[in-house]
Amino acid sequence: MARTKGSVLSEEAKEKMRARRAVVRYLESLDAPAAPEPPVDTGRVEAELARIDGLLADPELRAPRRLQLLQRKRDVQTHGLSSRGRSLPSTDELIDGLIRHAAAYAAEEHLSYEAFVDFGVPTSVLDKANIARVDTSS
Repeated sequence: MARTKGSVLSEEAKEKMRARRAVVRYLESLDAPAAPEPPVDTGRVEAELARIDGLLADPELRAPRRLQLLQRKRDVQTHGLSSRGRSLPSTDELIDGLIRHAAAYAAEEHLSYEAFVDFGVPTSVLDKANIARVDTSS
């Protein structure tokens, strides 16, 4: 059913979208090849850190801007200049999202525990997600 302009999604539809997004993000993270590390230009990194430290030394600096600069400094120290303040979801965030939403997603899409295992999802994560196992003993 197509939405009409101005229509609002139900909470159930929103939850299905959240579940799908969480599961897909986790699965894509398993499937993605490791990105090669770009070469680090230590001179530029050091210059950016010095610039941030200079801004942080300002006694007139307001609290919100100080917080932003501290985050930028942490991002540059951790990821170099490529982060530009953006943070990718951590593995823990992806796992938590999968655990929260996988059972509903699996039920909606008729996906088995075993299919997730075949894809590479660890059984310890699936057990926490309460995805039902198919009984093949009969």
